[in-house]
Amino acid sequence: MYLGYKYFETRYEDVILATANVGNYDYDSVVYRPFGFGLSYTDFAWSNYALTENADGTVTASVTVTNNGQAAGKDVVEIYFQSPYTDYDKANFVEKPSVALAGFAKTKLLNAGESETVSVTFDAQEIMKSYDYKNAKTYIMDEGDYYITAAKDAHRAVNNILAAKGYAADGDSAMVGTYTVASFRTLNTDAVTGTEITNRFDDAIALDTEYLSRQNWSRVEEGITYTADGVNIDNLALYYNRIGWAASGRPADLNNAAEFVTGAKNDLTIGDLTGVAYDDAQWDKLLDQMSVTEMHDLFKRAGYTTAAIESIGKARTYDFDGPAGIVNYVSGWSSFGYPSETILASTWNEELAEQMGRLVGEDGLRADIQGWYAASMNLHRTALSGRNFEYYSEEGLISGKMGAAEVRGARSKGMFVYIKHFAVNDQETNRASTTTWLTEQALRELYLKPFEISVKEGGATGVMGSMNRIGYRYTTVKQNPFGLVYDGAITENVSGQVNIHPVSYLVNGVQVAANLYTPAGYDEASEKKYPAVTVAHPNGGVKEQVSGLFAQKLAENGYIAIACDAVYQGASGGEPRNLDLPTNRVEDIRHVLEKVGFTLTHEDKNFKYYRIDRDMNIELKKMESDDEIRGKAYVHWKSWHEAYPGLVDQGYLDALTLEKCEKMAYSWPDNLIVAKDNGRVIGFVGYGDRGDEAPNTGEIFALYVLAEYYGKGVAQQLMKAGLQQITNYPQVCLWVLKENKRAIRFYEKCGFVPTGEDLISSNIGAAEIRMVLKCER
Repeated sequence: MYLGYKYFETRYEDVILATANVGNYDYDSVVYRPFGFGLSYTDFAWSNYALTENADGTVTASVTVTNNGQAAGKDVVEIYFQSPYTDYDKANFVEKPSVALAGFAKTKLLNAGESETVSVTFDAQEIMKSYDYKNAKTYIMDEGDYYITAAKDAHRAVNNILAAKGYAADGDSAMVGTYTVASFRTLNTDAVTGTEITNRFDDAIALDTEYLSRQNWSRVEEGITYTADGVNIDNLALYYNRIGWAASGRPADLNNAAEFVTGAKNDLTIGDLTGVAYDDAQWDKLLDQMSVTEMHDLFKRAGYTTAAIESIGKARTYDFDGPAGIVNYVSGWSSFGYPSETILASTWNEELAEQMGRLVGEDGLRADIQGWYAASMNLHRTALSGRNFEYYSEEGLISGKMGAAEVRGARSKGMFVYIKHFAVNDQETNRASTTTWLTEQALRELYLKPFEISVKEGGATGVMGSMNRIGYRYTTVKQNPFGLVYDGAITENVSGQVNIHPVSYLVNGVQVAANLYTPAGYDEASEKKYPAVTVAHPNGGVKEQVSGLFAQKLAENGYIAIACDAVYQGASGGEPRNLDLPTNRVEDIRHVLEKVGFTLTHEDKNFKYYRIDRDMNIELKKMESDDEIRGKAYVHWKSWHEAYPGLVDQGYLDALTLEKCEKMAYSWPDNLIVAKDNGRVIGFVGYGDRGDEAPNTGEIFALYVLAEYYGKGVAQQLMKAGLQQITNYPQVCLWVLKENKRAIRFYEKCGFVPTGEDLISSNIGAAEIRMVLKCER
């Protein structure tokens, strides 16, 4: 519960109060600037503080702000509160920070000498309640006095309250008022939704674990031991292996198995229901018109897009990131940039945040983009979190208020808004494997607060998941490329015309992930129709999303595409890779293609053809050097293991090692031409005289190209070079495996025709056919 200023200020107050177990703490040595601190080109004075309780349960704190300086400027009025910390709280470990932000407002531009009375109104119960996860298992309001103060930062707020209590502190008691609760009460019904509020994350608490409490600050000096003893490994495995409804964490009694209607002829369109209340019966009639397939499409085709639904007249939408403006590299419009959320929150200006949201909505209208994956609602738990630049603050209330303002602005232009990353996303590196164990008080009062405010006050229409675990449960229920959440359903980033095949593997001891995107109607025989294209990036983040989206678009248009996500930046020798360089990208692509190609040709014959979408520098030359001989051996070995599983005897294939291929390459170095790409051998052709077996006949006895170069024209170049070496023969022959349909099609394109002759090669356990090319003389 003691995140950011709530830790520093609470320990400070407890030192002043001389509480037990306060520990060794010197505020001035650890805090340079308190939360809420700001600088100005002018000076402001505050006066006439007043606190008013309103009939509707809200309170209004007001203060007069006067510009006493020489320059025009704006000031921020910050309102903080302090809850009573009672014996009940201590017995049940309901943690209470010394102060918490209750609201804020910014003045207009005040000229020198000008004044303005600024008022901040908030719901006393909603803002000042606390969550009791041990006993009441819901929100509570303690009996006693709640101090409410206007202050320019959190430290002054504490000092103001201490001064009001009679302690010697550098505070202003005139800036403090009290709100009194006559008796203890529980608040177990949500004021907006009417939903019952009770514990839902008991399994997120690590059992027998001591969570930090202000009852014993000395534990900080003693040191904290992190242990897995409080985690039930069997439960972790149980949750990890769940699928479907069981994986969602929702109660079984919510599983509605009642009959439902599909394909009804109610003659409604989604446009007819514009402005109709959410609980109106017409929505049920509209949904009754949909087919089961269309329902599936709504969540299957929900990554950076939503599907068009013909039965209800719903158009397809396009959705894009990100929190500092729409990021879109695939349409005619590029991207739109604004300051980061951290900068925006530093203005304490909700009106400015709402204006930014409206501008993002305008950008969407101009670029035909309907959905925005923003704003970002997680907290600055540490200075080292990889997504801090996307998040507003360490304070949940300012995060929620600024987020809600942005959401309102974008929604005013018709934009669908998907706030993120839900929830408790405390780190970026390896976040899909992170588990957070925390109390439900911390979860509700800190981490979920920005999401709650953005939905209730901003009208956010969707949520993007964070891919981590809260306790035993994944926030996104199951792993998927982007972890998007769509009204409770997880998107799979799949169009109805696209299949995704995830591949994960180690290279140089570093885990690398890739997704192979293929058209749903892919046909193995249609090599030209579906050439493979790779899209790669070594660093993740926005590139990951653009890469995945681009790959999906290619697959929708009939291409095989590979989106490489080298999240952990594996590099040669296992050293960390921190630079996004063309050579790094090429190496990552090569590793992915080799791994994906090897795996899929063994497991699924439908996926064989890959190419690198980059500039090549192909050189053809006679094989001469040791590097070229070893490179030729590698291509020989790799090609057999990529193309021949299932076509030849597996025992023979297993015995064909790289060392054996190198031995053959050194013993037969003549009549070989290699193809090299930027110095690397990527294919070869062998040629010669058929001899007494077939007088006046030349032979192409071997032609191999690495699978990643299929469709790049390398094999054609090698064939042409090989034939030029045997132009004195009236005909040229070759032998090819009878079941190797791809190779036969290639040789037929080169002019070779089957002769009807075949033979069984006992050593490889497969039939071969003879093909002949008649040479023009």
